[in-house]
Amino acid sequence: MTQDTIDFESQSARSMADGFRMAMRQLAASVSVVAARSGSARGGLTMTAVCSVSLDPPTMLICVNQASSSHDLIADARCFSVNILNENQRLIAEAFAGQAGITDWDERFAAGGAVWTDSAAGAPILHDARANVICRIREAVKSGSHTIFFGDVVQVRMHDHEEGHALLYSQGDYRGVSDLV
Repeated sequence: MTQDTIDFESQSARSMADGFRMAMRQLAASVSVVAARSGSARGGLTMTAVCSVSLDPPTMLICVNQASSSHDLIADARCFSVNILNENQRLIAEAFAGQAGITDWDERFAAGGAVWTDSAAGAPILHDARANVICRIREAVKSGSHTIFFGDVVQVRMHDHEEGHALLYSQGDYRGVSDLV
């Protein structure tokens, strides 16, 4: 087996970005919809850039592209929900990723027969998600094209899913664990 050596100084920025994008497609990740509400406006986006940070205190982070239509809404809301999707919720993932051709937020929130309510903290939560983690933003750090929002966990809701697994994203497509075996 051979390994290609990359000359970082001579590789163009575009080539580096393309290579990095392709490398990240190799990283299978759980799919969540991150949602927020600010006043009467609500929005969200499909994400794999979600991570637990700490158990003490319970903290999560999300990485949101600053060009995303939901970026400023999340920043203004100061609260967000991470709704971990079940493998049968691909339509919801596609709607919030902008892949279903739905531009109206009310229609996105209704996609796939989804039922959403607001948490006590005000963030929209998906009833049939595997789990909902509601966070209040503690810190926002800009890094390149994204903002990393650190959220203190204020509520966790677990849902009983006897069948199925989390929805995954790998190789540019949604998959369930059952698809991989």
